[in-house]
Amino acid sequence: MAKIKQDGSVETQAAGGFELPDTAELQRMEGGAAVRQPAAETVLGGFGGDTEDLEIKYPIFRVKNGKPKNRELAKLPDGTLVLGDGGVVAEQGEPAEVIILSVRRYWKENQPVYDPNSIPDEKPTKQAVIDSGGTFDRRTAPPGAKEYRPAAEIRLLVKKPEGTVSSLFGFELEGTEWAAARMFVDRSAAQEMLPVLAQDISTGGLRARGFLSGVYEIRTRERQFQNGNTTWVPRPRLIRFSSDDTVAKLKEAFGCFVSAPAAAAAAADDVPL
Repeated sequence: MAKIKQDGSVETQAAGGFELPDTAELQRMEGGAAVRQPAAETVLGGFGGDTEDLEIKYPIFRVKNGKPKNRELAKLPDGTLVLGDGGVVAEQGEPAEVIILSVRRYWKENQPVYDPNSIPDEKPTKQAVIDSGGTFDRRTAPPGAKEYRPAAEIRLLVKKPEGTVSSLFGFELEGTEWAAARMFVDRSAAQEMLPVLAQDISTGGLRARGFLSGVYEIRTRERQFQNGNTTWVPRPRLIRFSSDDTVAKLKEAFGCFVSAPAAAAAAADDVPL
């Protein structure tokens, strides 16, 4: 016996109660389109089924410069700190708070003329650049040699600005919400960020407990070149230390993203300059 509920779904009654509806009956009710029950349980208010191979896309934390293709980003003033596709974290020159999870330094091809259709080459270490015939100074290199400069991928947490409504922020820490993100720096941005971070982790206040034990403030400032052009770059400053409980929570939540122990980081090729 079939039972039609108020929402139009169908149940068939067995001796022990209602069971999965007959497929033929569903085909008749749905005009010939078979509606099948999923094998896995659904989760009310959650994400069920086979989710192991779903890749999480962490948003990019960046300084807005120039005229990006993204229309929302293009509307913003240069020097704005942005998360994802146009979410303003801090206005030009205003501070954004971040917790750095890890820093991976590498070497990126320096293209003298920007080409949006070209992907710059990358090398993991200085020795890899040398082995490939690359150079660190085009002025003294053989013709045709690729020039490489320091760059870095920084994985970090970005503090939610007051009054912001965004699905990107959801990790609760010390009474506030944070968003896990990635930040890529090269050229002038790398020159501003990497020396500060390298000193803090190798000989400074974060040497003993690592990046997770500190909170940084990042502001943008305008930098002018000899040819008169300008760009906005991020400038980090350590503003406070975190408790042991906070560090433990970060390690538990972000596992593989956390920075290496300070002693190892100080000796590694991908951290100091």
